[in-house]
Amino acid sequence: MNESANERSSISSDIGEVEILNDDMELEDQRFRFIITYLNIVYGTTPIAFKKAIINNEVNRKVIESFFDKPDRNIILIFENSDALNILTEFPIPLKSKIICFVKRNESIIEKDIPLKKQIAIAEFTSSSITQLSLFISEILWPIIQRRKTLFDWPDIVLRSCIENISELTNLLTIINGILRGQTILSIPHEIEFLSKSDYLRVLSHNKTFDGRKIRLLENLIISWKNQIQKVINYDHDPPNNKYYTLPNVEIEFWTNRAENLQGIKTQMHSPLVRRLAEVLEISSSNYFSRFRTMFRDVIQSLAEAQNIALYLKALVPILEIIEKVQDIKSISLYFDRLFHTLALVWANSVYYTNIGRFIGFLQQWTNLIILKIRDLLQPNDLFVDTDFDEPIQLINLALEICLLYKKSYQRRKELLPSYFNDDRQALYWEIPESKIFERFDHFVDRLKMLKDILLTAQECSIYESIELGGIDADELQNILQKVIGDFKSTYAVFRGLSDDITNESNLDFPNAYKTFRKIVFTGDERIANILHRFLHPCSNHIKTTNIDNIYRLLHIFGSTLQRNRLKHVIDEYANTLLNIIENALNEDQILFDEYIKDSSSVWLLSMPKLISHYRWIEQLRQRIHNHIEPLKTIDIK
Repeated sequence: MNESANERSSISSDIGEVEILNDDMELEDQRFRFIITYLNIVYGTTPIAFKKAIINNEVNRKVIESFFDKPDRNIILIFENSDALNILTEFPIPLKSKIICFVKRNESIIEKDIPLKKQIAIAEFTSSSITQLSLFISEILWPIIQRRKTLFDWPDIVLRSCIENISELTNLLTIINGILRGQTILSIPHEIEFLSKSDYLRVLSHNKTFDGRKIRLLENLIISWKNQIQKVINYDHDPPNNKYYTLPNVEIEFWTNRAENLQGIKTQMHSPLVRRLAEVLEISSSNYFSRFRTMFRDVIQSLAEAQNIALYLKALVPILEIIEKVQDIKSISLYFDRLFHTLALVWANSVYYTNIGRFIGFLQQWTNLIILKIRDLLQPNDLFVDTDFDEPIQLINLALEICLLYKKSYQRRKELLPSYFNDDRQALYWEIPESKIFERFDHFVDRLKMLKDILLTAQECSIYESIELGGIDADELQNILQKVIGDFKSTYAVFRGLSDDITNESNLDFPNAYKTFRKIVFTGDERIANILHRFLHPCSNHIKTTNIDNIYRLLHIFGSTLQRNRLKHVIDEYANTLLNIIENALNEDQILFDEYIKDSSSVWLLSMPKLISHYRWIEQLRQRIHNHIEPLKTIDIK
């Protein structure tokens, strides 16, 4: 991206001049065009590049669509990370680059027919801009306010209002700065700086009574801290949001960052200033001292939980890294048993990681990773070939086998779970409906089966292109056959034109195209069945040797396609005819054999040694019988 764009650090942006460009993005949704156009202004990259990063990226597109179409989704954050565009609904941990923030002006959906600048506010900022503002307030503005000599002509009410507002802004910036760095920073207002003095108790008291205003200030601070800390503590009670198909690193990083954050909170609460604050509340018999003590105890308990879980989940990091680096689709399944073995160890030994909802989310994340790896290595959109179908079909079969092994590995480890618990501990089972874990996985498998069916059908139907029909109605039947081939090719070509991932259940173009494909194939099978019927029907009543070669040739050239349901039904209709044909042919072979036994002195064999002549004749008879029977092996006559 353009480096000059990174140097910009404006806190807000005027979107009044943002115009939707008339380029070749081919986007019907003007809301997407608005976002992409603004990013083009900020980063100086072509809108086409952002289309690839947003529209063609499944996760990014879903986040933006939710922002547009769901009233409760009020914000999206767009930023660069490792040369890729990331879109989130909350601040990243930590913030390392400029963030473009799109915020709804009202809690409603973003309408297409209303000017977008009236519905969306935009801000640009970096962590440095927040830090600079905080430094300006604390190092320049606050000292000026504190010097009464420079503000002697200000009314007291105005001065107090300024002090309160600046203090509130300082606290807010402190909190935001912590969020941007992935930390919870407890705000320390300037008004309690007296606690840092050695005679802080004397400052607080007057005539052996405590200053009520200062005590209320400290109590309000406890309330503010409690709200901050409670958000951190309560966050893990719900499983992570997997609608954007997050990967296991999200859960692992969550507990690692949570442990670090809680450790930071504990350190802040152990600081001399905060300990003095607690001492003042205790001495003054404030009810908020017990709240502070409870809050501190909650932090300690949550920290112990986070550190324990982070420690156990760390054992999964090597497995995650290995699977992410796998370059051969066959190798993925080698790590399934190791994965579920480690998960079982975590489940059995971590006294804290027993939240079944959270664990389900973690299993879903591993499933997302397996889907992603199979998809990346398989590249399903590139498998729609015109020839050499064997290789892509083998790849799909391998992918389906790996999917089956993944589920079996989970089921096998689930059965072995009691063996992971010691004798003195009650076993905790994975009482989880498999649909909760494998719902998306099963959709993925269904898509692979659709893809396999398409390629198998294409492989069978490719036989039609080499068929040349003969007989009285050859021209008419050949035209019917060419119509079948043409319709099939045009329908099959649709799949190669699909740009979105065909294995993604949100892609409805693929299943719709598949339904159309099945209808065309069904119609084609009906037409081919009509051709077979017209060839076989004349032979049903008058079985002659002259018809045998034509029928055998027909069975041979249609080959494996005769196993298709509709075509097989036609063959079944004429089963007796076909059996009579082969019976008559074998009877003729029997007659030839009997005649040879009676008189084996054929003229053309007299020049050979007797044993060799017998062998040659028997070999020819065997080949004749083989030619009669072989075509029938392609069909299943009942």
